[in-house]
Amino acid sequence: MQKNDFNKIIITGYANSVPRLNSTFNGTPVLNFELRCNSRKRSEIFDITVWGDLAKTASELIFPNEKLLIEGHVQHKLFGDNKEPLGCGIELVARRIYSVGNDFNLCEFTGS
Repeated sequence: MQKNDFNKIIITGYANSVPRLNSTFNGTPVLNFELRCNSRKRSEIFDITVWGDLAKTASELIFPNEKLLIEGHVQHKLFGDNKEPLGCGIELVARRIYSVGNDFNLCEFTGS
């Protein structure tokens, strides 16, 4: 019997780009933006993807350089198509997004 693995990530950083809201062919909203995580030596940039109602809500509330806490999972991502992939990487798929104010209060963005 195969056991399910646990895939969860919690990460904090700053919105590095203006979120781009699009939709799939069937009309599902999808939001993409970059999250910049600073360390003492360098910054790391992560691609964030948000789906559904949360994507619509977050698109109106996330601004560049806003500090965010994101809870979600890691997913493998292919660039190009399945027959001839041009590259691969990882993306973080957000399930919950919190705005972290200067006083460290959290404001959760939720879908309707």
